Amino acid sequence: MFVKARKGWLEALVLLGLAAGLLAADGAAGSHPDSEEPDNRAVYSACVGAALDSAGFEDTAGLRSEDAINCLAHYGVTQGRTAVAFAPRETVSRWQMALFMARAASAAGIVLANPAEDRGFTDIGGLSESARNAVNGLAEAGIMPGVSATEFAPDSPVTRASMAALLDAFLSKATPGPGAFNNQKYNDVSSPNIGRIFTDIGGASVGEYNAIGRIYEMGVAEGFGDHEFGPNGLVTRSQMASFITRALAHTIARPAGISIQVDKVELGQQNANLVISLRDAAFQPLATRPVDVFSSTDPDEAFDGDGACAASGDGAPEAASGGGPDKCEIDFGDLKTGASGDVTGALVDLKEASRTVCAWTGDLGAMFDDEAMAAMVSINYSKPAVKAIVTDDLRESQSRIKLGESVTFTLQMSDEDDNPVAESGYKVNISVTTTGADGGSSSSGLIYTTDEDGKVELTFTQEGTTAPNESAKVTLAFGAVTGNSAPEGGWTVTDQAANKMVPADAMLPDPEDSDPSDGQDMIADPDAGKFVARWSEAAAQPSTLRLENEDLFVMASDEGLGASVV
Repeated sequence: MFVKARKGWLEALVLLGLAAGLLAADGAAGSHPDSEEPDNRAVYSACVGAALDSAGFEDTAGLRSEDAINCLAHYGVTQGRTAVAFAPRETVSRWQMALFMARAASAAGIVLANPAEDRGFTDIGGLSESARNAVNGLAEAGIMPGVSATEFAPDSPVTRASMAALLDAFLSKATPGPGAFNNQKYNDVSSPNIGRIFTDIGGASVGEYNAIGRIYEMGVAEGFGDHEFGPNGLVTRSQMASFITRALAHTIARPAGISIQVDKVELGQQNANLVISLRDAAFQPLATRPVDVFSSTDPDEAFDGDGACAASGDGAPEAASGGGPDKCEIDFGDLKTGASGDVTGALVDLKEASRTVCAWTGDLGAMFDDEAMAAMVSINYSKPAVKAIVTDDLRESQSRIKLGESVTFTLQMSDEDDNPVAESGYKVNISVTTTGADGGSSSSGLIYTTDEDGKVELTFTQEGTTAPNESAKVTLAFGAVTGNSAPEGGWTVTDQAANKMVPADAMLPDPEDSDPSDGQDMIADPDAGKFVARWSEAAAQPSTLRLENEDLFVMASDEGLGASVV
């Protein structure tokens, strides 16, 4: 049985991957205390589409683990304390963890004996039948052993170190999913630097120590910052949800029905790689099922009034590579799911435009309509950055700021059409040279890195109590941008801030209207220089900074020498 997609193209859009809260550290804010990143994170997620629907828990709203908790509810791993309460801050006992992991096992491709053989634990008689079966089944599979041959310690709390060992063993038995680290071989992987990254795990057992290293490298569990993993800390239900969902991302666990995920689309990439998954209501793979894929740049125009694909128009659907010869129809040319229930060969040609992609399945000859079993995803396409544009926050006609006020310059990475490119990691050297009233000068330069919006912002405040003479000026120089596959010589830097500056003599006050006693008498001299402020000697202190630029447009050279933005 499939889970039907909701009606409507826009209403059925599927979120890409986990929400930020699932990907954040399971402890305090921040990823981990060292500069090294985990090498083997999962590319895709078990928590997409229907798995992110709200489970109705009123006490999880706003938590970083909210999506993870909803995801576990979708897979039936947890039902919460009540229909509306999850109790995220409660700690987890060993028998509870056994239930959670046993319920997650099937979706991850792990077959546990049911009923499991009695493993001889003498302290689990008071548990429910399902809990006893989970304990025995996990012990038999070598995933969660007892604390001794005859004791399981069901009421003991789960520590972070023991949770690492449990997930380590769980992943060694699971079936790897698309984009996952090869779980079957991952026990050969260690993190030789884990003792340096987390300096508080020296007291853990050898098994726990190695497990922490492996699940760290897989991005399943991180730390609290300041080189701490907290091995003896108790696992809360909230943390448990984050741990398990990150682990499931490395397995074949995917939501019931059809789901679609897209690998990271790099700037300028011409094709997007899709992974489409089909699962039944029990989250088991549906093999050899045909999947048709098409896309549209304008989903509002993609369908007619009956929900069928539009035959023509700007938004008419386009067939994806591997989607078969007939768009919006299940035909012999369509890709089919493999034994794992996944399709990994579909490509969408972005054609320099963002688009919405639909993947759906049905019987041979079926035509798409709004009742089809479908999943959809939006792909935002951006051209690569080829320049950096510098602007300021002054009004278009403004050429002065008062002493103590500020002007902010923004360097924005942009494509060939001057559209912003939101990408971090570009580096630019920005220097500030100040020439004082006495003719002396000082310079400072720092390398700034663009933020996630592709920006560097620098605020300059004119300060001082002594009136500068005509030689006083401040020059900001933005050097060539480097990083992120920069072309030889760096990117072009253009200065749009200069377009806001007017000829020097156009903004000077009329000398006949000037009162030397107010400190703002300026002498008209268009050749005075850049960022020039002049006041009469009668003034107690300056109150206005004059901004000028000799050139209306400044562009960095191809040799990467940078551009002075003044």
